[in-house]
Amino acid sequence: MQSLPSIPSKSIRRRSAGAALGLALLFTLGCGGGGDDVTIVVLPVYTVDHSNLSGVVEPVAVVRDDASWAALWDEHARLVQPPAPRPAVDFRQYMVIGVFAGARPTPCYDITISRVYQEPARTVVEYYQTYQKSNEICAAITTYPSDIVAVPRQVTDVVFVALN
Repeated sequence: MQSLPSIPSKSIRRRSAGAALGLALLFTLGCGGGGDDVTIVVLPVYTVDHSNLSGVVEPVAVVRDDASWAALWDEHARLVQPPAPRPAVDFRQYMVIGVFAGARPTPCYDITISRVYQEPARTVVEYYQTYQKSNEICAAITTYPSDIVAVPRQVTDVVFVALN
C-alpha cells in the first residue's frame, strides 16, 4: 500500500479497492432530467490505524486540527502500554475520520470504513461492522474495534452511514 503523501509515516497506508480510485472517479446518481442528479467524488482513503484495542468512547470522530488529533490519539492509544506514537498528519491537506465499535465480547468483531465520498453539500463516510461466523473459535476476550483513516481535507459536514 502507498504511504499518505506529505506524511513521513510508514504506518499510514493507502487503501486498495474502490477507495483507491480516488479523486478522479466521479459518479452521477439519479435518473436525470429532473434536477435530482447528485455528483459524488470518491475520496482516496489512507489507513492510519485499524485495531481491536481503542480507548475511544464516542462511536465516530472527525478531526481537522493537530490539537484535536493529539486528544483523540491519546484516548485511542490509552489501552496499550506503552502507547503507540501518534502518526503525523498534515491537516492543511488531510483530515482524520474514525469509527469505533466500543466493547465487544470477542476478537471476532470488526469495524471498517469502506468508502468516503464528497457530495456537493456533505462528506459521506460509509462503514460496516462484522462478526466472523466461521468455524474459527473466538476467545472470550473483550476487544474495542476501531478504524481510523485520513482523507483529503473537506470543509463540508461529515455524515456517517452504517451499511449494516
